[in-house]
Parts: sequence; C-alpha cells; structure tokens
Amino acid sequence: MPQTTLRTKVLELGEKIIPSFVVDENIAPVFDKLCLYFGTKNNGYRKKGIMLIGRVGTGKTSLFRIFDQFTRYWHRENMFVLYQAKEIERIYTKEGQVGFDKILYNSCPWFGDPNFQKIYNICIDDIGTEAKAKNYSNAIEPIEELILSRYELFVSKGTLTHFTTNLSVNEQKKRYSNRAISRLNEMCQILSLQGSDRRL
Repeated sequence: MPQTTLRTKVLELGEKIIPSFVVDENIAPVFDKLCLYFGTKNNGYRKKGIMLIGRVGTGKTSLFRIFDQFTRYWHRENMFVLYQAKEIERIYTKEGQVGFDKILYNSCPWFGDPNFQKIYNICIDDIGTEAKAKNYSNAIEPIEELILSRYELFVSKGTLTHFTTNLSVNEQKKRYSNRAISRLNEMCQILSLQGSDRRL
C-alpha cells in the first residue's frame, strides 16, 4: 500500500474513532512513522517495539487506540492488545499470578484457528502511573515484572511490547531498576511526541 494511501486510510479511521483527532505539526512526524511501522510488513521499524514518550495530553493513547483498530482491519500480523498500566496493577491485585500471566502471555487462537496459539504483541499505556500491586502476601512492581518477562519473549520469539509514558528517559531510570531499563532499551525504540496538552 503506498504511503499516501496508507496515511489517508489511518486518518479516516482515526476520525471515526476519535472525532476530534487532528494530525498537526507536533503529532505528524510520529504519526507518519507509526503508519510505516504498523502498515507494512518489512521495514526498518519492525525489529523493536515502540516506546512513545510525551507530556500529558499530547495524544499518545489516542494514537495507539487508532493503530489498535487499524491493525485489526489491516495488517493483522502487527496486531497488539492495549492495556492500561493501572489496569494491570488492578488485575494482579484481584487475580494474582493467574491474571498476570494472562496479560504476560496473551495467548489466543490466531486468525480463528483454535489449534494454533499465538502470543500477541501488547501495548502498555501510561507506564509509571501504576503502584505496587499486592495479592494476599505477594507484592510486586507489576510493570517492572512485565518488562522483565516480556523481554524473555522478545528474545526467544520476537514478540513485541509497546509502551506509552509521560516519564522522560531520566525519569524512567529513577522509576524502574537498571535491569528493567536495560531490557527496555533493547526491546524498544523511542519516539518522542511534542506539543502541549491537546485537551486544553
């Protein structure tokens, strides 16, 4: 699919999902890179997941909501499941390791074939907003644990994990362990979204 056609298709879908969605000069560079990333099979962006960094309200979640739906209609090989960081915290608190593993492995029939299970790519939205999660006497840092475990899937199977965050690179280093940061650097390429709060 030509890049101009691809861009138009994503824009049309974006306007249906989020009527107020506008690609301005701040969002356009990242939007175009994500169109290429999610809209083609073989390109330079496919080796790693995406770490989308930006201040509050710059459109990070909106972009991943749009590309979540886009990959369900086209380029299903690039599909991912979208989770909120605080949702993962709540799931662990309520369901413990069983619920956590459902997110970690995210395995379900691929293209409707019950005999073939695929571990889906996932996107964790708003990392850094989660708190420590406790299930009975077991307490964990849910996103830290998820990063470490998804890294093993990235290395062994090429499974991708995407992230969005309001935290800068330096703030992430203060929030997570050196071990987790090292793995994030290997798992993801960083895209920075500029601009002020679009909700204001």
